[in-house]
Amino acid sequence: MISEGNHPADHRSVLVVGAGPAGLAAANRLARNGAGLRIIDSAAAGTRFSKALAVNLRSLDILAPSGISERLIAAGQKIRRMILHEGGDRLATLHLDRIDHPHPFILSLPQNETERLLAEGLAELGVVVERRCALVGL
Repeated sequence: MISEGNHPADHRSVLVVGAGPAGLAAANRLARNGAGLRIIDSAAAGTRFSKALAVNLRSLDILAPSGISERLIAAGQKIRRMILHEGGDRLATLHLDRIDHPHPFILSLPQNETERLLAEGLAELGVVVERRCALVGL
């Protein structure tokens, strides 16, 4: 049972519950593969704050077929090297640009911006996040 709020009931094959990064990414992939879907979230709006500051290589791989990776990369900052310190001591240098991968970096991008770009990609496919709508039973 879905608490509809102001949203009309509809019958589609996939229901994505939650419009955080994981739900939005799954919905993008499903929609771009032709699945009829709804994506719902109980919150009135996407997060204004960032709970995560980076997008890793595997996430970019997963999002690549949906065309979203390039948007995220354009909006973010590529971190190609990290220097780890503890106190005043330098512990290690990680050279991410030496990874044999199409995207040899960690992408610095706040979660709220990631969510916005993922939601925009969905909207282009005619899928809009239904807000103030919750799954209350199954």
